Amino acid sequence: MFSRQNSTFTVYEVFPRKPQCLRGLLKLNLALVIEVNHDLEIDALLSSTGSSAGILKVGSEILTLGNANTYGGVTNINEGSLLVNGSHFGGGAYNVNNGALLGGTGAIFSNVNLTSGTIAPGTESTTGTLSATAAVFDDQSKLSIEIASESDFDQLLLSSTMSVESGATLELLLLDGFAPAIGDQFDIIDFGSSAGEFDTSLIPSLSEGQWDFSQLNSQGIISVVEVSNVMLGDCNEDGVVNFSDISSFITILTSGTYFEAADCNQDNVVDFADIASFINILNGG
Repeated sequence: MFSRQNSTFTVYEVFPRKPQCLRGLLKLNLALVIEVNHDLEIDALLSSTGSSAGILKVGSEILTLGNANTYGGVTNINEGSLLVNGSHFGGGAYNVNNGALLGGTGAIFSNVNLTSGTIAPGTESTTGTLSATAAVFDDQSKLSIEIASESDFDQLLLSSTMSVESGATLELLLLDGFAPAIGDQFDIIDFGSSAGEFDTSLIPSLSEGQWDFSQLNSQGIISVVEVSNVMLGDCNEDGVVNFSDISSFITILTSGTYFEAADCNQDNVVDFADIASFINILNGG
């Protein structure tokens, strides 16, 4: 059942387990609040009479947009999930806030800004590819990627830039019992350029090998490699860890490249967070 009052559109559950669906043409004259208390699919074409007419998504359930929409305003996702399975051209930014989620298999021709929000391409338990112009991840945001096989996994495609603040997290979820093998490679993000690095603490353990994130922030690629026997802290590769490794460690740290021996806290990136662990190793800890 649907209820509309002023610029607020509310969806209530009538048929359990069956999403409600709207079709046709909806022209927005002002910003529209859509409160989704039961899953809603809007296959109608959403257009607008100006650039200020956008959407505010609230409510804990899933809103799915399936048409080639052209409304001109911003899209704010403050609660629940918004799945874009169609496209949206000519609109403002998508702002994903306060634990809300943006997903789907469509194309968004604008920027996505995450403030404590999540991007999860595809749908729940189903992989897919989501496209946008650019994405900005704040320090409480997350990119969630599902992997079903070596050739079936989520992808985020960005035609322009990706900016990642320290603290933003990459989450990996393995579907249907899939166990990645040594040599498997997953191109999960495409972008024109990137800045910053994802935290990789939300990753599943492997039955063989180990995750390799050395190409994640430069090329968007993760892979599975053999377990390494590299000596942490041995940055000049002379077989011992001593004060002669300090200059090599500093060179690696400031170069922006990945070198496993310098990844002293073993989080798959070399950054200033490795300094304390390097000092501890150097002191025999």
